[in-house]
Amino acid sequence: MKTNQKHHKNIRRTELPRKKSFQSNPIQIHPHTCESLPELLNAVSNHAHRWQRLEHSTIDHRMRYARRMVNHPIFPINFFNLDYTQFIAYMHYREDYELAGHYALKHDLQTIHTFLHAYGIDPKTWYYRLPPKPHHNQRILPLPNIVHIIINTTYSEDPYENALIQYLHAHNFWVGWRVPSEPCLMTVDDIDFDTNSLIITEQKKHHSTRQIFPEPVIISGKTRKSFKNWLTWRDKVQTSTSGDALYLQPSGKPFTPNYLRQRLSTTGKQIFPHFRPYDARHWCAVARLIQTKIQTGRYDCYVVKTWLGHEKLATTEGYIQHAENYFTRAPFDWIKHTLKYNSKNPT
Repeated sequence: MKTNQKHHKNIRRTELPRKKSFQSNPIQIHPHTCESLPELLNAVSNHAHRWQRLEHSTIDHRMRYARRMVNHPIFPINFFNLDYTQFIAYMHYREDYELAGHYALKHDLQTIHTFLHAYGIDPKTWYYRLPPKPHHNQRILPLPNIVHIIINTTYSEDPYENALIQYLHAHNFWVGWRVPSEPCLMTVDDIDFDTNSLIITEQKKHHSTRQIFPEPVIISGKTRKSFKNWLTWRDKVQTSTSGDALYLQPSGKPFTPNYLRQRLSTTGKQIFPHFRPYDARHWCAVARLIQTKIQTGRYDCYVVKTWLGHEKLATTEGYIQHAENYFTRAPFDWIKHTLKYNSKNPT
């Protein structure tokens, strides 16, 4: 009998912290219990992570939208007392007078839905029909000789900063990761020199990982912008605040996603005015498809799907038309071309 009583006491002791944790992050939030906007945003952020299973980056993005919605000059949103009529007026004003498009309004709508979920309100009861998606323009990608220039341009008089930008661009085009989240999550240990492979953490897929096997020269080449050579540069600025982040600012600190995106965008546009950091991923998709065409006589979408971490094969197949168009202009292995550093001998 005493043994059972002791057992139940131990259970109560272990359950107490869990109960307090649940009380501090309830399944439904009552906004009037929060004394300030920062407290409310923090409560909704915790709810979005724990109960809505949203990534921290997504939550941060929506909280930024929420703060902007609160400060709207004409139809500010009161998250302490959400009102459907006010929300509709806000959305129509954004569309009609601020000329916000489909994707901007979609972010606003998703932000409202995050709060509605937290408050225990069914988002379906707050109906709003988004405007049509815009027709996408044809992607304008740099040809291999332009990529060669982007990779080798002098961007700074400081040797480390110049190497940093060059290596970031080179790895961005060759690997084709999702910028800026994936390179920011890369660590030194994610490079496997024994197998010449990379382990890439996919924030978009709840931090699952994929392994790719680039050309050995990209991983450990001695005379190229390889990952092995990059580590030599990285060691020059490493400090106690660096952690194991693969890419470090000149100060030795790891990159934040926004700052990495800004640095790549600014420097890339110096060479190619149409440049956007994420275009390097599109370029890599086209380049890898062309590579399979040269090697096998057909576009092998399965190989490229695995390389880029696409969830659906249709996403990869969507690049075939681009690959066919660009292959007529540059019918050679794009990756090999940028690795050779010789624009006169693309083969």
